[in-house]
Amino acid sequence: MKLLWQDGSAPLFAGANEAVALLPEPERTQHAQRKAELERISASPPQAGPVMPSVNGGGQAMQVFVRGNPLKPGEAAPPGFLRVLSAADEQPSGGAFTRLDLAQAIANSENPLTARVLVNRVWHYHFGRGIVPTLSNFGKLGSPPSHPELLDTLAVRFVESGWSLKWLHREIMLSATYQSSSAPTADGTAKDPDIFGCGE
Repeated sequence: MKLLWQDGSAPLFAGANEAVALLPEPERTQHAQRKAELERISASPPQAGPVMPSVNGGGQAMQVFVRGNPLKPGEAAPPGFLRVLSAADEQPSGGAFTRLDLAQAIANSENPLTARVLVNRVWHYHFGRGIVPTLSNFGKLGSPPSHPELLDTLAVRFVESGWSLKWLHREIMLSATYQSSSAPTADGTAKDPDIFGCGE
């Protein structure tokens, strides 16, 4: 049926101008007004909206500005990968890296930091205090873990479970530590006065 009117060589085909001519007078007037309005808008398009700055991959050298002043360019910084996330022989070829390389390095099962951070945040969610109290700083300026063996064990088992947060929540909530009473006792306060009251 469409071949009778959609194709240019069809017997019932009507061009745009011919179709408009078939409209009643009020509709033809409205069509002309809208067409004129569209031409006016197209002739003077609105100004472009705000532009979000972004970084393109490709490993291009970036210009370093002395003290952050763009009027004082310094030496160019060569491209390279984050050394804390991989050894020198595991870095992308040519030193270039992309956001995909970064994401894969962060989520790599060989990277122990990601699992530790996730475990610590879930622990903090349940107990009010992380195994590492400084949630966002696992570096030298942060606090050391109160129980490093516990953090490492949970991190390893978390990865072995397929990075399942459901498994991690269940493991913590079914533990004797989580199910213990939060009421202070003389023995608990004497052994660990700082940690004992963290849930209050």
